[in-house]
Amino acid sequence: ILNQDVIILNSEEVARALLEKRPSNYSDRPRFATMELQVIRFRALRLTHTAALQAFRPEAAVIYRPMQLRKVHQLLVGLLYNPTKYELHLETHSASIVMSAVYDYDTKPSDPLISMIRGAMDKILHAETPDKAAIIDSYFFLTLIPAWFPGASFKCHTLELKSVLKDMVEKPFEYALDRIAFSPLGCLPFPWSLKDSRDFKATHFNYLALQTHVVLLVFIQAMVLNPEVQKRAQAKIDRVVGSDRLPDFGDRVSMSYIEAVLRKAMRFYPIVPLGAPHATVDDDVYEGYFIPKGE
Repeated sequence: ILNQDVIILNSEEVARALLEKRPSNYSDRPRFATMELQVIRFRALRLTHTAALQAFRPEAAVIYRPMQLRKVHQLLVGLLYNPTKYELHLETHSASIVMSAVYDYDTKPSDPLISMIRGAMDKILHAETPDKAAIIDSYFFLTLIPAWFPGASFKCHTLELKSVLKDMVEKPFEYALDRIAFSPLGCLPFPWSLKDSRDFKATHFNYLALQTHVVLLVFIQAMVLNPEVQKRAQAKIDRVVGSDRLPDFGDRVSMSYIEAVLRKAMRFYPIVPLGAPHATVDDDVYEGYFIPKGE
């Protein structure tokens, strides 16, 4: 497709064999000339993917539970006092969990750092359109055209984005450095190295925050459209925790119906195409098929 060879995995067996059993070679992303112009590097994705799996695997994620409960209580207070801005509350909640887990950063309503990151990601999404990426990837010589040349507006946008992207990566990292400097332990309270935190911001933050935010919105929509399910779920919660406290992680094993509702919400409306493109780090062979590097 436009000078790019594409390999389609058309069965679950093949997808699991390559993406799950050989993740170190299939966790890269295809090269996009437009993103390289903006000094975005996807090679960090493969490096921090391993760190993310280690830090957020079920056994390790237990250390985040107190923070998650605190953030959920803050969300509930916001929804109670200003329910009309529920979408803003959910967006802030989703971002605050990621920022706290990665940088030990405690977000506030209308947080300037979150607003800056959100604005930067919006600019990236508007600049990196599929049609523009396809054209520039196919005709790479366009990247050599100066910004003043007629029709080269993408180069002007690139120059504007570079400073925005730098702030998006560096400001949370600088905050983490300050936290470490004043910490008696000399490190973050979570299992992230400095390099992990820096790279994680550029490659994972928007994905994780957006995913959580959209799933919560879908859950609310599902409850509105299915009031009988909402009523039954509330009855299950009341039966377990009563009316004098909120649920916590210890109640999860007793709430199989709530677990099923949440899992259903996660696949109710997939937030992105599930077949996100991957690329190989090195040449590989599967069932007699040669898969070249970068495909």
